Amino acid sequence: MSIFLKATENDLDYVKLHFTHIEMVDEKKKSLLHYAVLGSAMDVIQFLLDQDINVNMADQHGETPLFDCARKGKLDIAKLLITRFASVNVENRQGELPIHLAAHKGDIDMIKLLIETGSYLNKKTVEDKLPVHYAIAGGRVDVIPFLLKESKQSWFLKDAYGNTLMHHATKTSSVLTIEMLLNQNLDPNA
Repeated sequence: MSIFLKATENDLDYVKLHFTHIEMVDEKKKSLLHYAVLGSAMDVIQFLLDQDINVNMADQHGETPLFDCARKGKLDIAKLLITRFASVNVENRQGELPIHLAAHKGDIDMIKLLIETGSYLNKKTVEDKLPVHYAIAGGRVDVIPFLLKESKQSWFLKDAYGNTLMHHATKTSSVLTIEMLLNQNLDPNA
């Protein structure tokens, strides 16, 4: 049985028995902490934190356990990792930050936590996308205005290719997102 699977299952006794070193990773460079976070395995998470595991250790995609928190909506674990100095501004290989993933999920509480702890709201990915673009891609009409306000961006924002928020919204086929943007007097032909 894999120690990584057991970390996901919160099997602390197994993890302690088979634990060889704090930096152990699997073939995808995921640490025990990555797996424990995915399983919300609080006993294993606390054990690893008590062993001073590097909370900013990235996997092969450049993602730390905080990315998993943002992707899966694990707010309490994110708070715990941040108190242990997890960086909210570590970029993955696509140039995304955890806030990009939280925006796509539409997790306003996670977004607020990341902003309060210093996340860059105007950080563009390698594809020139801001967190607000991720919210649009996810059809998250409730977080789009919040992100624009907090980042001090305009509703008339354009990316490096000249695409407006409306262009991005039409790619998602989210009628609610398109309607919300039209209600902001955005020109659909711009």
